[in-house]
Amino acid sequence: MKNVIEKLIAPLKKDAIEKAEEKALEIIQDVKQRLEAAGNDLQICAPYDRNSRNNRTYNLYRSLVTCRQPTHRMGDPVIADINERKCAVFVENSKTIAGLQYDYFIEKLVIKIGPVKSATLTGNHVWNFSILTVEKENGDIEKWKTQMIVNVSKLGTLFNQWPTRKIKRG
Repeated sequence: MKNVIEKLIAPLKKDAIEKAEEKALEIIQDVKQRLEAAGNDLQICAPYDRNSRNNRTYNLYRSLVTCRQPTHRMGDPVIADINERKCAVFVENSKTIAGLQYDYFIEKLVIKIGPVKSATLTGNHVWNFSILTVEKENGDIEKWKTQMIVNVSKLGTLFNQWPTRKIKRG
């Protein structure tokens, strides 16, 4: 049997997956525009910094393009083109990851809040924010605010977070 909170929050998973797809397509469009503006030279729009442990932009671009030449000398232009197959994989991976992360979010939220008698949800935390009002087993009423954040890992992978804070009375 599903928890009261899980029943209430689970239907928004579809929205989270749609939002991940939308964000992935926005990122791809941005990469296309920046690559084109740089004359398709990755050295200009997404250079590799061998002194950095965080080559987020480089990794993202490499996950979406195919280089025209297999090798190049240091400092030479690295001409690349958007690879539609890689872009499709990026979008599908973003959607899959969002769904899995949403399942984890629900599980974590249920554990964080604990047993409840009833719950209501106002708003949609995927598109803006939501307030979850719960009645605890002992009769106490609590309100919890959630707002989704979309991030990109250092490897160029999209991931979502749903920070949820208990609203203090006052």
